Amino acid sequence: MAVMIGALAACAPKAEPDAGASTTGAAESSSTGSAATTAMLDGSATGNSTGTIGEGSSTSSDGGEGFPATDDGTKLDLGPTIETCEAANSELIDLEVTTPDGPFTATHAWWGWDDCCYRKPWLIVTGAAPLEVTDGLPTTSPYVFGYVLGGLEGVHEGPYVGEVAFTVGTELPSAPQLFERGFELLEPLDPDAPPDGEQPRLSATVAVEAEGWSIEGSVQSLHCPALDLPPCPCE
Repeated sequence: MAVMIGALAACAPKAEPDAGASTTGAAESSSTGSAATTAMLDGSATGNSTGTIGEGSSTSSDGGEGFPATDDGTKLDLGPTIETCEAANSELIDLEVTTPDGPFTATHAWWGWDDCCYRKPWLIVTGAAPLEVTDGLPTTSPYVFGYVLGGLEGVHEGPYVGEVAFTVGTELPSAPQLFERGFELLEPLDPDAPPDGEQPRLSATVAVEAEGWSIEGSVQSLHCPALDLPPCPCE
């Protein structure tokens, strides 16, 4: 378990959550920075949003390499590109969440691939849409994140499906809370699928009540390309 959680922290993209530990079984609990909290899933899902998933929109253009240019051809750097994850009419979310900091309203969700150390799905839940993303990380607040870790004995292999370990937290870089049980993927997510191909929905249930958490409900969220994080070294 220490190997898996340590690897998750070591390969964090800029501000991926530090390693924490708390399980519904017999694991320890640890948390630093902002209090860890999240929302995910179990129960009958109902749709509550309209629109389509966004491929991402840039704040800069026309200068080549993403930068605008002046009349003399000088390129201007207007700062980081902001992309968006739009709400979707096929997004189904029915969550009742109480975190260590109190209730969290969860009405929208998106997922992406985090390719740091090994490829794993991660989920973002918010109370409003669209979600703004800069350099792969959400900048819309507040939000809750969850990382699907798979097994705890080493790097996960094969599709993610069934009951899997996961971490949850409130806004990066808050310390995550680890749960070995209580999160179940209903449909497989294959890390070996072509990254530029169409990705399935993340469909999952969660039932957790421990360490200040009470999370029950279900979610079906669309993949948002803006949340796909590139490979990074694993120390």
